[in-house]
Amino acid sequence: RKTLILGLALTILLGFIFEGFQIHEYMKAYEEYGLTLNSGIYGSTFFTLTGLHALHVTIGAIMLTVILI
Repeated sequence: RKTLILGLALTILLGFIFEGFQIHEYMKAYEEYGLTLNSGIYGSTFFTLTGLHALHVTIGAIMLTVILI
């Protein structure tokens, strides 16, 4: 049971760390490279794919948090 709780907590922590890196990556792409959804096919593909993955991780981390509690 302790190993399960530790693994679950570590998974949640890594999910939120990923979200922090994702925010940093979005800020860098927007500020340094001027990348937006309207930047053409690369911008729209980048933000759509990484955004859907971030949404998936966020929902998963929230669900795991509820399970842990």
